[in-house]
Order: sequence, then C-alpha cells, then structure tokens
Amino acid sequence: MALFQLCELNKRRQQVAVEAGLIQPLKKIIRDVSSEANGVPSDEGSTESTTRMLALHIFCNLPHKSELCRRLLWEQHCFSIYVALLRDPQWFPAAIDVLHAWYVGCW
Repeated sequence: MALFQLCELNKRRQQVAVEAGLIQPLKKIIRDVSSEANGVPSDEGSTESTTRMLALHIFCNLPHKSELCRRLLWEQHCFSIYVALLRDPQWFPAAIDVLHAWYVGCW
C-alpha cells in the first residue's frame, strides 16, 4: 500500500521506482495471483486480490508517466500483459487507456 501511495502521488518517484526494478516484482504479483486462480477471479476480499489490484493499478499507470517507463516496460516484455488485460472486463478500460498512451507517447 505504501508503494502504491508513493507512486500515485509523484511521477518522479514512480520513475525512480521503475529504474530501481519495480517492474519485475509487479509482473510476479500479477502473474502469481492469476495462475493461482487458474483464470477464476479470486475472492474479492482476499489479500491476494487486493495485492493484485494494487499491483495492476500501478502497472497500468506506468506507461503514462514517461518515455523511460515505456522503454523499460517494453524491454521487460510487458506489452503483452497489457494486451492480455483486454480479455478481462474489469481491466479492459485501463488496458485500452494504456495502449492508447503507449501509442501516443511513441509519436
């Protein structure tokens, strides 16, 4: 929760966190919780669900922050995770927004 607050409040802190290696732990949280559920949404009140939701929220904000964040996400093969989120009705709007930000940021 603290990381969520730090990243949410300050663009520069989010960039520093990405440079320090934030992407891999976020990917692990997102994938581990998804694979545990085997495609079935976990109990909304569970710690895993809350952790995954926070991780996804941070993850979906990263491409909006800077070219550096987008480059590091690309290098760590995160684009496919955003595309995969298009299949999840809850995260579809965020995924579309991320892909749009990524596309616009590239020009």
